[in-house]
Amino acid sequence: MFQSGDTFRVHKTRHRVAVTLTDGSVITGFLFLGARERLLDVFNDQRSFLPIKTVDERLVFLAKSSITLAEPVPETAVQRASHYEGDNPYAILGVAEGADEATVKSAYHDLMRAFHPDQVIAAGLGEGLVKLAEERVQRINAAYRVLMRTA
Repeated sequence: MFQSGDTFRVHKTRHRVAVTLTDGSVITGFLFLGARERLLDVFNDQRSFLPIKTVDERLVFLAKSSITLAEPVPETAVQRASHYEGDNPYAILGVAEGADEATVKSAYHDLMRAFHPDQVIAAGLGEGLVKLAEERVQRINAAYRVLMRTA
Protein backbone atom coordinates (compact mmCIF):
# COMPACT_ATOMS: atom_id res chain seq x y z
CA MET A 1 0.00 0.00 0.00
CA PHE A 2 2.63 2.54 1.03
CA GLN A 3 6.18 2.44 -0.19
CA SER A 4 9.29 3.30 1.75
CA GLY A 5 10.11 6.94 1.20
CA ASP A 6 6.49 8.02 0.70
CA THR A 7 5.87 11.41 2.21
CA PHE A 8 2.65 12.72 3.66
CA ARG A 9 1.63 16.34 3.92
CA VAL A 10 -0.72 17.36 6.67
CA HIS A 11 -2.71 20.49 5.89
CA LYS A 12 -2.07 23.13 8.51
CA THR A 13 -3.42 26.62 8.82
CA ARG A 14 -1.38 29.50 10.08
CA HIS A 15 -2.49 31.46 13.10
CA ARG A 16 -0.94 34.82 13.93
CA VAL A 17 0.14 35.08 17.57
CA ALA A 18 1.95 37.52 19.82
CA VAL A 19 4.16 35.66 22.29
CA THR A 20 5.55 37.41 25.38
CA LEU A 21 8.73 35.88 26.77
CA THR A 22 10.01 35.83 30.35
CA ASP A 23 12.45 38.66 29.55
CA GLY A 24 9.52 40.88 28.51
CA SER A 25 10.22 40.78 24.77
CA VAL A 26 7.37 40.08 22.38
CA ILE A 27 7.61 37.99 19.23
CA THR A 28 4.84 38.24 16.66
CA GLY A 29 4.60 35.42 14.20
CA PHE A 30 2.65 32.41 13.04
CA LEU A 31 1.95 29.02 14.58
CA PHE A 32 0.75 26.31 12.23
CA LEU A 33 -2.12 24.17 13.49
CA GLY A 34 -3.61 20.99 12.10
CA ALA A 35 -7.27 20.80 11.11
CA ARG A 36 -8.48 19.81 14.56
CA GLU A 37 -5.83 21.51 16.67
CA ARG A 38 -6.46 24.55 18.81
CA LEU A 39 -3.93 27.06 20.06
CA LEU A 40 -4.48 25.70 23.56
CA ASP A 41 -3.59 22.18 22.38
CA VAL A 42 -0.23 23.31 21.00
CA PHE A 43 0.79 24.93 24.27
CA ASN A 44 -0.26 21.90 26.31
CA ASP A 45 1.22 19.10 24.23
CA GLN A 46 4.40 17.17 25.11
CA ARG A 47 6.80 19.27 23.04
CA SER A 48 9.31 21.47 24.88
CA PHE A 49 9.75 23.85 21.94
CA LEU A 50 7.33 25.53 19.55
CA PRO A 51 8.23 26.41 15.97
CA ILE A 52 7.09 29.93 15.11
CA LYS A 53 7.57 31.68 11.78
CA THR A 54 8.18 35.35 12.50
CA VAL A 55 6.60 38.11 10.43
CA ASP A 56 9.98 38.64 8.73
CA GLU A 57 9.88 34.95 7.63
CA ARG A 58 12.46 33.55 10.09
CA LEU A 59 11.73 30.18 11.67
CA VAL A 60 12.45 30.24 15.42
CA PHE A 61 11.95 27.59 18.06
CA LEU A 62 10.78 28.94 21.41
CA ALA A 63 11.09 27.00 24.65
CA LYS A 64 7.64 26.74 26.18
CA SER A 65 9.21 27.44 29.56
CA SER A 66 10.26 30.89 28.29
CA ILE A 67 6.71 31.90 27.29
CA THR A 68 4.66 33.90 29.77
CA LEU A 69 1.78 34.92 27.48
CA ALA A 70 0.54 33.94 24.04
CA GLU A 71 -2.33 35.79 22.39
CA PRO A 72 -3.97 35.30 19.01
CA VAL A 73 -3.69 38.39 16.82
CA PRO A 74 -6.78 38.95 14.69
CA GLU A 75 -6.27 39.45 10.98
CA THR A 76 -7.09 42.80 9.47
CA ALA A 77 -9.70 43.18 6.75
CA VAL A 78 -6.88 43.60 4.20
CA GLN A 79 -5.25 40.32 5.26
CA ARG A 80 -8.55 38.41 5.14
CA ALA A 81 -9.65 39.89 1.83
CA SER A 82 -6.32 39.51 0.03
CA HIS A 83 -6.68 35.71 -0.16
CA TYR A 84 -10.39 35.42 -1.03
CA GLU A 85 -11.34 34.62 -4.63
CA GLY A 86 -15.09 33.93 -4.36
CA ASP A 87 -18.14 36.15 -4.95
CA ASN A 88 -19.34 36.89 -1.41
CA PRO A 89 -19.18 40.72 -1.05
CA TYR A 90 -18.58 40.47 2.72
CA ALA A 91 -15.61 38.16 2.20
CA ILE A 92 -14.25 40.29 -0.65
CA LEU A 93 -14.14 43.23 1.77
CA GLY A 94 -12.88 41.02 4.62
CA VAL A 95 -15.76 41.80 7.00
CA ALA A 96 -18.21 39.58 8.88
CA GLU A 97 -21.61 38.80 7.39
CA GLY A 98 -24.05 41.53 8.38
CA ALA A 99 -21.31 44.02 9.28
CA ASP A 100 -22.56 47.55 9.93
CA GLU A 101 -22.08 50.40 7.46
CA ALA A 102 -19.15 51.96 9.36
CA THR A 103 -17.25 48.66 9.39
CA VAL A 104 -17.88 48.12 5.67
CA LYS A 105 -16.72 51.67 4.83
CA SER A 106 -13.59 51.32 6.96
CA ALA A 107 -12.68 48.00 5.33
CA TYR A 108 -13.36 49.44 1.88
CA HIS A 109 -11.03 52.40 2.49
CA ASP A 110 -8.30 50.14 3.93
CA LEU A 111 -8.50 47.88 0.88
CA MET A 112 -8.43 50.79 -1.55
CA ARG A 113 -5.30 52.15 0.14
CA ALA A 114 -3.67 48.73 -0.05
CA PHE A 115 -4.63 47.67 -3.58
CA HIS A 116 -5.16 50.83 -5.61
CA PRO A 117 -3.30 50.70 -8.94
CA ASP A 118 -1.71 54.10 -8.24
CA GLN A 119 0.09 52.49 -5.28
CA VAL A 120 1.48 49.81 -7.59
CA ILE A 121 2.55 52.37 -10.19
CA ALA A 122 4.19 54.55 -7.52
CA ALA A 123 6.13 51.53 -6.28
CA GLY A 124 7.50 51.06 -9.81
CA LEU A 125 6.10 47.55 -10.18
CA GLY A 126 5.41 45.94 -13.52
CA GLU A 127 2.43 46.31 -15.83
CA GLY A 128 1.16 42.85 -14.90
CA LEU A 129 0.84 43.86 -11.26
CA VAL A 130 -0.91 47.10 -12.25
CA LYS A 131 -3.46 45.05 -14.21
CA LEU A 132 -3.93 42.73 -11.23
CA ALA A 133 -4.46 45.73 -8.94
CA GLU A 134 -7.05 47.15 -11.37
CA GLU A 135 -8.94 43.84 -11.34
CA ARG A 136 -8.79 43.70 -7.55
CA VAL A 137 -10.11 47.26 -7.23
CA GLN A 138 -13.01 46.42 -9.59
CA ARG A 139 -13.97 43.50 -7.32
CA ILE A 140 -13.68 45.67 -4.21
CA ASN A 141 -15.79 48.44 -5.76
CA ALA A 142 -18.47 45.98 -6.90
CA ALA A 143 -18.67 44.38 -3.45
CA TYR A 144 -18.85 47.78 -1.78
CA ARG A 145 -21.69 48.90 -4.09
CA VAL A 146 -23.67 45.73 -3.31
CA LEU A 147 -23.26 46.14 0.44
CA MET A 148 -24.05 49.87 0.41
CA ARG A 149 -27.27 49.19 -1.51
CA THR A 150 -28.40 46.75 1.17
CA ALA A 151 -27.37 48.99 4.08
